[in-house]
Amino acid sequence: MRQLRITNSITLRESECLKRYLNEIASEQLLTPAEEEQLASRIKKGDKAAMERLVKANLRFVVSVAKQYQNQGMNLSDLINEGNIGLIKAAQKFDATKGFKFISYAVWWIRQSIMLALIEKVRLIRVPFNQVTQYSKIKRMQSAFEQKYGREMNDKELTEATQLSEQAIKEAIRLNVSPISFDMPVGSEDDASSLYEFIPDYTALPADNSLERESVKHDIQQTLTVLRPRERQVVKMYYGIEHESDYSVEQIADHLEISRERVRQMKDKAIKKLKKVNTLSKLKTHLC
Repeated sequence: MRQLRITNSITLRESECLKRYLNEIASEQLLTPAEEEQLASRIKKGDKAAMERLVKANLRFVVSVAKQYQNQGMNLSDLINEGNIGLIKAAQKFDATKGFKFISYAVWWIRQSIMLALIEKVRLIRVPFNQVTQYSKIKRMQSAFEQKYGREMNDKELTEATQLSEQAIKEAIRLNVSPISFDMPVGSEDDASSLYEFIPDYTALPADNSLERESVKHDIQQTLTVLRPRERQVVKMYYGIEHESDYSVEQIADHLEISRERVRQMKDKAIKKLKKVNTLSKLKTHLC
């Protein structure tokens, strides 16, 4: 059977509208951190003009994110529209007192909005929500186990960890095979890690996304300054920060020539430090 292909088509009229839109937003002046903080304060008081100013100043950033999701079943105009919805949500919820820039906070909402739209509009088979959440649980358990023990879970271990039957696990995996490799985001709005493993690697962004790369790099480095050098190294390796992929505890131990137990102790201690100074949620925004 010939493989089904999902293609994009963009009319000349759509192309002209998009070009005009890009020209319009290019004239919007960027904001300083102080201006963002002031606008965020006004937004919390219901100031619609402040909301409009904060959103318009970051529309170009939405375009840079949307471009990363082209050729997956939606044209660029629609991707930008979905990203703008996420941007508006971010503007409504942004708290400047947390200490990070608006762009660093908004990127999670922008990506989530785009990916939810792709999942909704591109899936060939609609997957029940409970099946999607089960699949997400399975993936989290598998990842956590592999990080801890340096190997994949067998079927028995997976059923015990997830409290699901083998049949339920197989069904969840089967239904979540999608023409785009996304898992459904689950979890509370306050926990950025709910976007599990399908957030693109923030430490390997395309060359034309210098604005996003510099923002992310700055926030990660600032967040990790509370750790000692060795703790910082362990955290970076464990979460794949500034590395091509995540390292297992065993791999870190071999690299640093220390015991696996020592690696676990350092990792746990580092996470406690990050929680204590309220920066763990900020770091999670950038973890893949």
